[in-house]
Amino acid sequence: MADQAIGVDFGTSTSLLAERSGTLPVSVAPLGRGRPWFPSLAGYRGGELVLGEDAENLPIEWIIRSVKSAISERRRYVHITDESGPRQIEADHVIVSLLGEIARRAEAVGRPLGVSDEVRLGCPAMWDGEQRARLRGLAVQAGIPVPPPH
Repeated sequence: MADQAIGVDFGTSTSLLAERSGTLPVSVAPLGRGRPWFPSLAGYRGGELVLGEDAENLPIEWIIRSVKSAISERRRYVHITDESGPRQIEADHVIVSLLGEIARRAEAVGRPLGVSDEVRLGCPAMWDGEQRARLRGLAVQAGIPVPPPH
């Protein structure tokens, strides 16, 4: 529908989902637990990736912060420590997991992303085409239908 737009801001520290329908004011979907934003955090506990608020309470060295910077810096891996010690994991896996959680939460609040072809995904203005394409590809893997650039 041309009169509707959904925007996902996959932020460095928090993520938001906004929707505009026609001339109505923009509304922000409540993605977080008790707040409108979703923490863009991940971590490992017990060998499992935990996301958002579940990662906030982990020991600080177990938390992956600013994973989106891996795209800015063209890194493929991020370093993390958990109860078994230091490790490196694929940044793209973490990003797809976070974007997938955003999509799941959007659906849970009645704003499913997989049914619209009007989802817009924000990214830093300084990114080049390769970085934008990387984020777009990861969003598509996570089930978010981001249209190709014009």
